[in-house]
Amino acid sequence: MMTRHFSLSGTWMRLCLLCMAALAHSDHRIDAEGQPSKTPTSSFRRWAVVVGVGAYQDKAFRTTPSGARDARDVAACLSRLGYREVLRLSDERLRLKPSLGRIQEQIPAFLSDPRIGEEDVVLIYFSSHGFSVRGEAYLAARDTRLARGETTGVALSWLQDQLAACRAKRKVLVLDAAREQGRAGSKKPFLPEGVLAAARRSDIATFASCGPGEVSRLLRGVKDQPDARNTAFAYYLTWGLTHLADADKDRTITVSELQAYLRREVREWARRQGQAQTPELHAVSANAQIPVAEVHDSGVGGVLTGAGILAVVAARNASGQNRPAATPGAGSPGGAAPPVPPRVVSASSPDGLHADVVFDLPLDAVSASVAGNYTLSPPLTVSGADLQADGKTVRLVTSQQAPATTYTVTARDVQSALGAIIGTDNTATFVTPGAPPKVVSATSVGRTHLDVLFNMILQAASANNPANYTVTVAAGRAAVRQVGAGGERLDVFGAVLQADGKTVRLATSDQTADTTYTVTAANVQDTYGNKIGDRDNSADFDTPPVPLKVLSATAVDSTHVDVLFSEALDPATANVAGGYSIAPALAVGAAALQADGKTVRLTTAEQTGGTTYTVTVAGVKDLAGTTIASTDNTATFTGIGDPPRVLSATAVDSTPG
Repeated sequence: MMTRHFSLSGTWMRLCLLCMAALAHSDHRIDAEGQPSKTPTSSFRRWAVVVGVGAYQDKAFRTTPSGARDARDVAACLSRLGYREVLRLSDERLRLKPSLGRIQEQIPAFLSDPRIGEEDVVLIYFSSHGFSVRGEAYLAARDTRLARGETTGVALSWLQDQLAACRAKRKVLVLDAAREQGRAGSKKPFLPEGVLAAARRSDIATFASCGPGEVSRLLRGVKDQPDARNTAFAYYLTWGLTHLADADKDRTITVSELQAYLRREVREWARRQGQAQTPELHAVSANAQIPVAEVHDSGVGGVLTGAGILAVVAARNASGQNRPAATPGAGSPGGAAPPVPPRVVSASSPDGLHADVVFDLPLDAVSASVAGNYTLSPPLTVSGADLQADGKTVRLVTSQQAPATTYTVTARDVQSALGAIIGTDNTATFVTPGAPPKVVSATSVGRTHLDVLFNMILQAASANNPANYTVTVAAGRAAVRQVGAGGERLDVFGAVLQADGKTVRLATSDQTADTTYTVTAANVQDTYGNKIGDRDNSADFDTPPVPLKVLSATAVDSTHVDVLFSEALDPATANVAGGYSIAPALAVGAAALQADGKTVRLTTAEQTGGTTYTVTVAGVKDLAGTTIASTDNTATFTGIGDPPRVLSATAVDSTPG
């Protein structure tokens, strides 16, 4: 018999949220997703990485919005179940979008966290299209190109290797990778042979959302659940982890229990749809007993939908059946006061395309990350919302903000981490800057580049225009040895705005060493549209001096060698014989700086004619006090003198040879 799943909406949803908060254990903490997590009663901890890809740059992959929704909902479920930390990479996250580079950066860093212990449980959930190249399975990142899948896809073997290298001994991999209608224009999956066929590892318990020749289908035909918003596998996965997979009622859900539940429920759901889908599991006997979740004493669970968390309080009666719990204060267990709703504390604009909204309480990651929950006046389009690491700040992605303008941001339907919905304290104002950007400093970066730092984040189009910059020699700087008359100009070939948004790297013609230049910016704008003025629009920078070098060495006679340097030397250091060594071994008895100021004559032991010697210089300085470096400090010369010759030969005995 199918287990019945309860769903509530509207006012019942709020009542159940309050009940869940009342029943929840008092020892809470906020994890990486901003969700409350009950401190596990066991001695080990659980960690998770959740990846959901639904939007693809390559049109060969069909867009599947369920990817991001599944990731969001599974991550929220794991957080509520007490996972120590949950890293989520999904399309809707501003700085954690699931590109190949971000995946290859974030997953190894997370799995190498020194806090992860050997007895801990680590779980990776990956929802995306899967495909194969030459028999090797790959998972699609948002920037994967199918035509170059081997170099732009996430190799399944790489993902397994990262998980295997983690210190934790108990590892679980959940793959929802054979998407329905995965290839654009086709109903066939990319991995017709099945995901699990490519994922078998004895050290990892691996779930696959479907079997060979099957696809992971979108949820349809379930009462009170929006069609096609999540995959059926993700929907039943969250239910099973919450409590329904606990077959032996020991309040611990193991890998084998979860697989039995998923296999039964997903297969039966697919049968009712006239389709076939049976989740698979590969796990050795030890891995089958990995405890992936614990059922809370309160029986509180959460089933998740694409619209967010639909909290369901599933209190168990004596027969083990599930029933909706009563509302707080009406005979429900532990009828505590409802949690306090969050308030908007402040708002600010870090640049002309973003706004930061700060709340007074940790937030529910799902509701906080819905762009539609925020409006701005005067009207701006809000296209993204990302909960920051502090759990209280939401960064909004907005359309272009105007300079010197007061905006009011309003938040609605945002929930605290304990489920309380925001009330009337839901607005804040911020004022965008009206002053023009300024040049703060300039720094030479090698002979052909320089960095110009501004005080504001810049509009990329104006910052990246080389015509907006001039670089000239500064006149009258007595402190600089190479001083021009002023006005000599360098060509500016390129301008690239750097990652901080405030620094522009210019590519120039060769800069003269030991020279002061002035860089001037014009027509550069910040992200609000403020254009730089005629004041505070320039900065001076100095180029480094020419490094001291050894240019050559020449034998004058059999006991003297001249060493030529690139510039005039400090006599005190040039005349120290110990600053010169010659190989093969040749003693240096004296060193004397010559009249040109650049040549040092060394007095040596008798040289061997025809031998190639190398002289190495150390500790010698130029007139500015710059010490010669360990590079460009050697030269070779050929010794002068009689080469060795045979003087005589004498027979020792009569032995031939």
